Amino acid sequence: MQLIKTNIDMPIFKITADNHKIIKPLILKSIESMGSYSVINDDQRITNTDWHMGSQFKRPYFEHVKFLIENVAKQAGQYFNYENVRMSNYWYQQYYKGDYHTWHAHGECSFSCVYYVDLNKDNPKTSFRVNKNEFDVEINEGNVLIFPGFLEHTSKENISDGVKTIISFNLDV
Repeated sequence: MQLIKTNIDMPIFKITADNHKIIKPLILKSIESMGSYSVINDDQRITNTDWHMGSQFKRPYFEHVKFLIENVAKQAGQYFNYENVRMSNYWYQQYYKGDYHTWHAHGECSFSCVYYVDLNKDNPKTSFRVNKNEFDVEINEGNVLIFPGFLEHTSKENISDGVKTIISFNLDV
C-alpha cells in the first residue's frame, strides 16, 4: 500500500489490483448482464449503477472483486493496526458522457474505496476537497483508492465518449 502525499495532510492510499486484466472483462460482463439502472437528480447523473438497489439485489460482479476487497481491508487494517476491518457495502457506477457525481462524503464509514475498473485517459478521476482546497491524485485503471469516509470527493462531468466504470465499497473498523 502506497501512501500518497498531497499538499493537505490526509491519509489517501493507492493499491493496484494484481489480477486486474483478468477480472476486468468478467466484471464488465457481469454488470452488463444485470440490466441498466440510472440515478439522476440534482446531485448526480449516473447512467448505470446499483447503488440504490436493496441488499437483496443480485450482484454477480461481487464474486470477481471479493478477494480484492478482502485484500484492501487487510492492508488498511495492518497499516492502521486494526484487527478487524470489514466491508459494510459496495456498488458499481458507470459514468457515460455527461454523467457526474457532485461533492459528497461517506460519513457513515471509516474508509471509502474506489476501484477503477474501466478508465481511459480522458475520463474524469476522483477529485477531493478539504476546507475548499481541491486536489487530485494520480490514478490509473486497475487502481484502488482508499481514503477517510469523511473526505469530500466528486466525479466531475465525463466529457469523453469513453465509459468510466468503478466499484465503490466502504470499510469499517
